[in-house]
Amino acid sequence: MGSGCRVLSIAGAILAIVLAILVVILWLNWDKIQVHMVQKSADVLQTKVLENLPEGYNLDEIKTLFKDFKDYMGSGGIKAKLNSPEMQAFSSLVLDVLKDKKIDKAKLDKLLELMRKIVGK
Repeated sequence: MGSGCRVLSIAGAILAIVLAILVVILWLNWDKIQVHMVQKSADVLQTKVLENLPEGYNLDEIKTLFKDFKDYMGSGGIKAKLNSPEMQAFSSLVLDVLKDKKIDKAKLDKLLELMRKIVGK
């Protein structure tokens, strides 16, 4: 075997080891990653909601609901609710709102209702 093949074999082995380590790290921290993703998407969603808040909504109540939602998800609630119909509907609605870059009264009402169901209020 030539020296070029040996170098490629060593580089391939190192790359495989690094990838295996990354997979293990991701697997061990998957819960933290999920919580972080939900909390970050809730932050972005909160910003969009507050920027385009329709008339007649209590700003403090909405901020409190978002805080309660993020706290609930961060305290382990995501494990209990991840595959629930409410969380699936919430995720779908979040994608819809972020895609449209606006939120109307009907979407906001549905969003707040789903968040209350997920948090248990």
